[in-house]
Amino acid sequence: MERYPVISSRGEIVAWIVSGGEFTALYSREGRLEKLILWINSEYGINVIDYYDEKTRTLHVEDNIVTVWRHIEDVPWPPVYTIDSVDEYVEWLAEKLLNEGIKPGKVVVNYSGGKDSLAALYVLAEAGRRIGLEK
Repeated sequence: MERYPVISSRGEIVAWIVSGGEFTALYSREGRLEKLILWINSEYGINVIDYYDEKTRTLHVEDNIVTVWRHIEDVPWPPVYTIDSVDEYVEWLAEKLLNEGIKPGKVVVNYSGGKDSLAALYVLAEAGRRIGLEK
């Protein structure tokens, strides 16, 4: 599961969070791991970051080793950019498609049904509508 942004009341990204069944990881805005919560039950978790080896992505408690990466799939990705306006982004993409030589016609899109694919499909469909691409 990818990291999700923690957003302040002013709309700013202040941290990142990723969670699995047994663990929740909290990262700083810059991507530094700050807390690693091991859930004891559905309401109680403990911060085990002092036992965590980030290089091997494992917990070390006495002679016991837990492979955290088997329980929580953290896909680290720094955000490259965000958009302020979907309409402006659609307009930019439509112009870029035309400048790259995309001609009106049919386009095939690899669509998994997830949120990233859905967002990409929406933006491409809107940009395509403006330049004459068919669905």
